[in-house]
Amino acid sequence: MVHFAFGNAMLSPTARGLIDEAAEAAPAARRVAISGRTDSVGPPQVNQALALARAEAVREHLRARHPRLAPALTVQAEGACCYAAPNDTASGRALNRRVEVVFERDAEDL
Repeated sequence: MVHFAFGNAMLSPTARGLIDEAAEAAPAARRVAISGRTDSVGPPQVNQALALARAEAVREHLRARHPRLAPALTVQAEGACCYAAPNDTASGRALNRRVEVVFERDAEDL
């Protein structure tokens, strides 16, 4: 999971490092599910577009740095969904501005 600044879809150096570390630990992923999320601030259509932009930023980073994963990448985004924390505090909203990346492997690879 990587987090984003308010209203932003740019990957921080820390986020890039976390993504690279996870990708290197899962060299044989059969599917990489990338899910973009936002907090509840702002119009739903803006949050939906921002959630998608965040997920696409992660996808593009993985394509560029780990091209072997490109065929396995899937993107999904929901701005008004799946909150990790309540949106009534700044710290809760910060936790909700995220992209979750799940590396799925075949059972025999475990």
